[in-house]
Amino acid sequence: MPGEALRHGGHDYLLKLSTSEEILASVEKGLAKRRQRLHQQALLRQMGDIAREPADRDLEVSKVAPESQQYPRFLRAGDLLLDREKLIATLRGHPLSLTPSWYKLLLCLMEKADSTVSFRELAQAIHGDEYEEMLARDAISTHLWRLRRKLSAVAEGRDYIINVRGRGHKLLSH
Repeated sequence: MPGEALRHGGHDYLLKLSTSEEILASVEKGLAKRRQRLHQQALLRQMGDIAREPADRDLEVSKVAPESQQYPRFLRAGDLLLDREKLIATLRGHPLSLTPSWYKLLLCLMEKADSTVSFRELAQAIHGDEYEEMLARDAISTHLWRLRRKLSAVAEGRDYIINVRGRGHKLLSH
């Protein structure tokens, strides 16, 4: 029965003989989860509002941005939205849980959406200039495979990243 309550949105369950400290700790934990969920929903709404604005908004942002800010804050490629400032990405309004390496790969691919990005460029995006190309190729392949699988799961099987045989990978923005 406790498992069923958790599946229907409960955050915790306590045994009948719980102490007041255990009850308070559980309530605090539930409130913290709720605050986090509300904050995340507010960010998603903000990103969704930006995603619904005209596609040339990124150009407007970069024109208005101070000289020190070289790039627009948001990148969009189809249903994908990436926030450079908060280091988060969403797909179809759903937040993506990305490792730092996956985030860097996605950023690199989104900056060059619909263009082929070589393994060398992808390796430099993750490791900077200090990498051994053959080792980086294997690591990049694993990261790309996992990132593609994550995007495909949220996008109901649609491929966002494709392999361009012998040249690299491409993010499809459609």
